[in-house]
Amino acid sequence: MIFCMTVAEPDPDADAALEDCIARIAGGDKDALADLYNRTRPAVYGFALSIVKNAHDAEDILHDACLQVWNAAGGYRRQGKPMAWVLTITRNLAISRLREHGRTEPLVQEDWQDRLADNP
Repeated sequence: MIFCMTVAEPDPDADAALEDCIARIAGGDKDALADLYNRTRPAVYGFALSIVKNAHDAEDILHDACLQVWNAAGGYRRQGKPMAWVLTITRNLAISRLREHGRTEPLVQEDWQDRLADNP
């Protein structure tokens, strides 16, 4: 069996478009946030899913990442790739989500009912 792997060439136009979105978001442009969401959604969702291994959590992280981009866009520096910046935000949120879930364990229904009965 032969496997073929293709490597996408970096797209400077995509980088420029994302940088433009981030600059417009920093100015409060909600349409720019929608544009950034549409451009980055597959990569952000896929990356989050690869970390948290849960589709619901990955969706939450996708939306949280957009909110964080909205809040942090004014501090974005054009030193690196804009997608790397967005994915770094995503990674940090995903790791935080894993830590949150690691600290709590779900109660089985019987334990939950017993605890409620003990604490009226």
